[in-house]
Amino acid sequence: YYGWLAGVLGCRPLVVTVMGGDVLFEEQGSPTALGKWLTVELLRNADYITSKSNYLTEVLDRLGGFGSKAERIVWGISANRFRRVDAAGLRAALGLAPRRRVILSPKILRPLYRVHLVVEAMAIVRREFPDAVLLITEYSADPDYKAQIAQRIAELGLAGHVRFCGHVAHDDMPLYYSLAELSVAVPSSDGLPQTLLEGIACQTPNLLSRLPRYEEIVRHAESAYFVEPTPEDIAAGIGRLLGDPGLRATIASAALAIVRREADLDAQARCVESRYRQLADHIRP
Repeated sequence: YYGWLAGVLGCRPLVVTVMGGDVLFEEQGSPTALGKWLTVELLRNADYITSKSNYLTEVLDRLGGFGSKAERIVWGISANRFRRVDAAGLRAALGLAPRRRVILSPKILRPLYRVHLVVEAMAIVRREFPDAVLLITEYSADPDYKAQIAQRIAELGLAGHVRFCGHVAHDDMPLYYSLAELSVAVPSSDGLPQTLLEGIACQTPNLLSRLPRYEEIVRHAESAYFVEPTPEDIAAGIGRLLGDPGLRATIASAALAIVRREADLDAQARCVESRYRQLADHIRP
């Protein structure tokens, strides 16, 4: 609402940062006709737009040719905050024996992110890896969706293999990534998610649904591992990564180099600050 208001009132200089959910109208949510119009007007009036990915910049162009005033700013990761750490304390606090193989679901607990498919996959994974356990974070959880997943966990007899972790504080996420051998996210729609970058920065391989837009930053079996959004294929991907420490290490190393090169939060913040100053010097408030 603040963004829409700024656009309607003609505030200047006007800088807009675009995330996937802001402009992927048909994929994420069902905005009203008025909401779409207000968003397009906001983009039209913006002096400068930061877009998290080239894919979102293409969407901006389709909405009204706004890509020409957009710059790809990933809003990446602070290397001081997100890095591999010793997670032994967290393992003990969660009561997980050293032999347990940890898989992390870091996405928002809502239907769009299809966490239920990962739970279904665990019924297959446990046959080959009986010590595997899936940790589900509960950021912005949909209570009904969580209840559905909890019921499915009970039906599949997965109580010892799937655990809800509650709302994990942002500062604690590096511990969870470092505890996990891999991070799993299979949403039906996404832009360039922060969880992907966070996991990479903590040297945790990412298993992802095969969304072409992810390939803007990672490649299959090189810096991430792509799967089809079915329990069977997700389980096969998890099994491949759990069973191949060399592949996990290769993916973690290659992906870390990409994040350091393309998603340094401090460098990107300096870039945007410079643009702010240029706008302030040349546009009358």
